[in-house]
Amino acid sequence: MARDAVIRPFPAVHSKLSRQQITGFWGAWAGWTLDGMDSVIYALVLSPALKELLPQSGMADGPADIAFAGSILFALFLMGWGLSFLWGPIADRFGRTKCLAASILIFSVFTGAAALSKVLPRERPT
Repeated sequence: MARDAVIRPFPAVHSKLSRQQITGFWGAWAGWTLDGMDSVIYALVLSPALKELLPQSGMADGPADIAFAGSILFALFLMGWGLSFLWGPIADRFGRTKCLAASILIFSVFTGAAALSKVLPRERPT
């Protein structure tokens, strides 16, 4: 009985995509592309920026020091990118508008705190 069974594949069902689906695809593709471009630009400016910023913060600016600081900063960049997957379920639960408003508020508070900072934490006298 099992030998007589014939496996037949499901027929391919092709449906035409709507204009909204096509627009959504290209919008998502453009966002993904720009996000990738953002990480490439970040990697390009990381070394020259650290060469200028590390001495100002009291650290050496040798190639090993730039590589160490750059790897930490790029890991934090990628960690933020990876944690972005948490915002979808949070937005589904509380609403996208509330999540966007909360993220803008958090960003504004910490940007203001950074603007008020006069000295890096490493340089403060103990």
